Amino acid sequence: MKLLFRFVLSVSLLAMPASAAVAANGKTDKEIMRRVDALMKKMTLREKIGQLTQRPLERGEITGPAGQSMNLEDFIKDGCCGSILSVSSPDDIMYYQRMAVDSSRLGIPLLFGRDLIH
Repeated sequence: MKLLFRFVLSVSLLAMPASAAVAANGKTDKEIMRRVDALMKKMTLREKIGQLTQRPLERGEITGPAGQSMNLEDFIKDGCCGSILSVSSPDDIMYYQRMAVDSSRLGIPLLFGRDLIH
């Protein structure tokens, strides 16, 4: 799982121009990988799998791991949501992003996406 997560993170970093990766935060690739490794050591297996999970924007109950029922906010606070689809309101984006960064154990930001093909 660690290898898969590192691969996904590395591919996303490689998709950016090298100068953007360094210029954005002033850190080198080695420093970034050290931070990734440190974060990976802190994460539980549930959090790692959760970061690979994409949730639709739904209010109310969602069936989660082991059939447990949770709402979207609970998934975010648990660190078990890596991205959310179909959020278009800037206020909603800020609400969920603040929740992820301020209320989850590790403060990992969310990714937001839209299904534009359909």
